[in-house]
Amino acid sequence: MFPDVADLGIIRCRWLRPYFSVIALRCVRHDPEHATQVLLDVLKKSLADQTETATAVLADGIEKSAGAAGLLVNGFIYRREFSPSWATTAAPSLVDLEHALVLTLRYKDLLVVHCDDTHKRYIRRWLRKNGTTPLIIIAPEVLQRAFCEGETRALWLRGTHARRTTRPDAKALNGQRLQDALSPLEDSSFIYSSARTAPSWGAPGGPRTGNIGVTPKDGLIWSRASRDFEDFIAMAGDVLRRLDEVSGTSATARPPFPILATEVHSLSGVRGAYDLSTVTPGELVEGQRDEATVEAAALLERTTFHVQGRSDSAGFSMDVGLDGVLCGSIQAAVGHARNGGISIEFGFDPSRAPTSLPETRQILDALRDSQGLIRIYFDSGHVIDGRCVYKPETRNAPFRGWQFDDFTGYDITREKPADSPARIHARTGEPGDDSLFSWVSRKYASGWLTCDDGPGEIADFIHVDEEGALSLIHVKSAKSRAKRREIAVAAYEVVAGQAAKNLAYLDGDRLLRRLESPPIANPATWEYGTRVADRREMLVALGSRHQRDRCRVVIVQPHVTRTAIQKPSRRLALLETLLNTVGGGIAALGAEFTVTVSDE
Repeated sequence: MFPDVADLGIIRCRWLRPYFSVIALRCVRHDPEHATQVLLDVLKKSLADQTETATAVLADGIEKSAGAAGLLVNGFIYRREFSPSWATTAAPSLVDLEHALVLTLRYKDLLVVHCDDTHKRYIRRWLRKNGTTPLIIIAPEVLQRAFCEGETRALWLRGTHARRTTRPDAKALNGQRLQDALSPLEDSSFIYSSARTAPSWGAPGGPRTGNIGVTPKDGLIWSRASRDFEDFIAMAGDVLRRLDEVSGTSATARPPFPILATEVHSLSGVRGAYDLSTVTPGELVEGQRDEATVEAAALLERTTFHVQGRSDSAGFSMDVGLDGVLCGSIQAAVGHARNGGISIEFGFDPSRAPTSLPETRQILDALRDSQGLIRIYFDSGHVIDGRCVYKPETRNAPFRGWQFDDFTGYDITREKPADSPARIHARTGEPGDDSLFSWVSRKYASGWLTCDDGPGEIADFIHVDEEGALSLIHVKSAKSRAKRREIAVAAYEVVAGQAAKNLAYLDGDRLLRRLESPPIANPATWEYGTRVADRREMLVALGSRHQRDRCRVVIVQPHVTRTAIQKPSRRLALLETLLNTVGGGIAALGAEFTVTVSDE
């Protein structure tokens, strides 16, 4: 319990163990100490402007020992009394009481502010509407460089593609390394609004924040609950020093997720608005869940928008309705904001009187206050998401599964040692066999390997290594032995199709049942490189695998060379698009996809 209001005085460090959630700012006018005081004064004044609540500052300033880790710390505690959001004016006099903390932590010209989501929203609005403030939100590019390195554990994605019933408008992903889980085809029309990573910077073992979340467009950074105020200060120090470290680097650094859609910094050609969607309350992340934003998102989720665009500009008008009933018309002027980004000015349509003024005004107020919740779609192919413009395009993304190997001593144009299934199984890997089948039998000599070539085959080979990793191996011969052979997409179409159609056999039980009944009497099988009479030990190894063991789909096709892949060309782009398409289905089943080519 807090002592009486009159006894609080200044903030004592022993009172505090805040959750680490901050908005990151930079001083651009005046000295940083003055700029910090201006911000604190603005936040205190905002309390007095809250006409629907009663507020009081209970403690102002913080004891000097708070300035640990080289940071300058200040802040205040305030009390807020307000009516419950669920109560109507007919309810008896009910009052909720809330105590909240505001902290500023400064290092050089950098500042992070810990406060509730309502004050974070207030800071963003104050900075964006006032061109003379002494502070700015730290640029998204800086936050990306600082906190989007390392393994990404969570991503919040928003689509910039035309809305379809067959594609989601938004996705939330969680995993171990999501950079590897993004699909060059399926995800190229998405942008990320927030990310959470396991950072690789800082002291040995990583920074004290642990996994760190960031919403770059809003300047938000969050991590975890602090153990005590000393722990909170340590986290803030790590974050501020990291921002200082990366602030001087190039602003043209490689984006953290290059597969995703990129921003267009111009309204040129943006025309023909035809649809508008909004972020739902469930999509809001840390730092965006203030009461006003949640209420606006909930209202806009109930709103119907009939958009009429203009053929010569990004401006538009729309008929709006609440809960399926049209109530009025709104118009929007789109332009560049004074502090960067895109600004949308919403207003009543003067040519059409609303049928229900109160509901239309509610919708208008929600749109004005929450531009970051809005996505607008244009016939020109552009999307305005919040304050940014995007134009999605399908890019020729590099295929990331190339494996280079040595085929010296083997005839890369000879796939199998014979023509009939029985002879193929009998001769593969025997002396004098220089086919690609023989190469596989020797390359995969560790663990258990069986050939499944023949009618209704799963793959040319199935391999289980000593760690339980399963590989379905598909083999195709090169079309030429020439050193400078060109990329041939057709050389991969058939084998890629074979790999795709048998993905169901990545299921261990189904694969086991199928291998128990081979199409020929004596399928070629090896244990640690030695040919054996049957598959009995191989089947035991398959049956002993765990659900968590890795699965791979492997194509062996040495027509392509390392040299050819290193030279960008249209043929390479087509081939990599084919392989990325197949790889998307394989990745969806939790397996890895590699293509083994010649290391020439």
